Amino acid sequence: MSRKRPTAGWPTVLREERVRQALEKIAKFAARRKAEEDFKKELEKESLLTKQRRKRIRELQQDTTKN
Repeated sequence: MSRKRPTAGWPTVLREERVRQALEKIAKFAARRKAEEDFKKELEKESLLTKQRRKRIRELQQDTTKN
């Protein structure tokens, strides 16, 4: 009983499939990382705005207490 050999292009197809899956994993990871970085930037921006608002409120309160 002789074993049939797979077609000549079969290893290439497997390799291409593995490469495609690896690229998909990398793309998902990169997208998640970018989303995390964007979220951090947004938080920092909000934090800065909050600090500026608090500073402005403090200045206004000091102005009203002086007058």
